Amino acid sequence: MTYEHDITGHAEGTAASVGAYGPGRDGLLPPGEREQLVRRLDQATQNFVASPREAVEMADGALAEATAQITEAIAEQGQVLRTRWQGEATVMETEKLRLLLRQYRELTEKLLHI
Repeated sequence: MTYEHDITGHAEGTAASVGAYGPGRDGLLPPGEREQLVRRLDQATQNFVASPREAVEMADGALAEATAQITEAIAEQGQVLRTRWQGEATVMETEKLRLLLRQYRELTEKLLHI
């Protein structure tokens, strides 16, 4: 899965978003993927009485998938941030650097709140 199609540039005087699901947004995953994982967990919970072991296996699978998706999303968002400043000339506008720093901080804080 790639999120590059969700990355937007920045208009004059506004901050650029890392991605639709990155810093400045509610979650690290697209809503559809997040909802699908929630449904899988709900189904596991509902199946517990009938089949406890299967329910736990379903929950384990949902956790593994969520972990993989979030890890991939974070790696992609980090790469997007790096390409914004590593490819630039040694002198970059302070405002652009400030915005990048803010985006790094937002992404890191999001990770720390998981």
